[in-house]
Amino acid sequence: MYKLLSERMHPEPPPNVLIKDQVSTKLRNQVIYVISGHLNNCPSFINTWGLYCNSIDYYNFYNGNNPEEIHNHKTMYNMLKQLDSSDFLDFLDVICDTLLSDPAFNNIGKEFVKDINDVLKTNSMGYAVVGTNVVPITDLGEVEEIIIPSYHTLANAGLENVSKYLDDAYDHFKNCKNQDAILSAFKALESTVESLLINLSVDYSQHQSFASRVELLIQSLSIRGYRVDNINKLVALIKISGEIRNRYSGHGSADMDVVSDDLVKYEIDLVASTILFLTRSYLASKRI
Repeated sequence: MYKLLSERMHPEPPPNVLIKDQVSTKLRNQVIYVISGHLNNCPSFINTWGLYCNSIDYYNFYNGNNPEEIHNHKTMYNMLKQLDSSDFLDFLDVICDTLLSDPAFNNIGKEFVKDINDVLKTNSMGYAVVGTNVVPITDLGEVEEIIIPSYHTLANAGLENVSKYLDDAYDHFKNCKNQDAILSAFKALESTVESLLINLSVDYSQHQSFASRVELLIQSLSIRGYRVDNINKLVALIKISGEIRNRYSGHGSADMDVVSDDLVKYEIDLVASTILFLTRSYLASKRI
């Protein structure tokens, strides 16, 4: 089949192969377009841009231009086009982390994240905006089917406070603090279990183990279609997150060998999918 010139010049990457070390001109232009559409008149963005420029020594980078030009949009966009790939991704991360943590930005935050993630996805980038961070990903389906829905479902259940632990887990993982990432991921699951028990008015003791609290929650949710033996298997699966935490991020683990990225991703994905399942089951039980 004949391929157009644009297809020959810019071939699509192989399916499921994500790019992590190169930011194309096309992606830069699309990110700039999203920024210009959402943030041009946002004071928080202008302030954040100033902080970012200071962090990378803007004046040396841009040949010592007049400091007043730091907030000139044309100067800003020209600079973004010249940043190397690593600095560009750092810029995007700083912008997301600062603005999405600002309550004043809530009214446009969701649309901004959606548009940025669409750009990253269409360019087959191995990154996504999750919570308030740009995080590395290994599979697009993982983001669309587990990670982002877990945040939305927590919000629907009134458990936004749990999202902070997920944010921390991704932030630690991004900064190569793998033991801290595992610990924060498990805290997200632990907090979800405790919050759902409280919402269901189920009495439990702080001295109870995580496993026993999970069993209480599963029994209280009365998940339809699950036989007792299936529920026992489900509880055993959920307990794996705690076992990973105890082995790799609990007491006595500080001196162990470096924890692999693959194990951290498994823990975060397992926690996110478990949170999604438990919270959806809770919301379904309220509708019965």
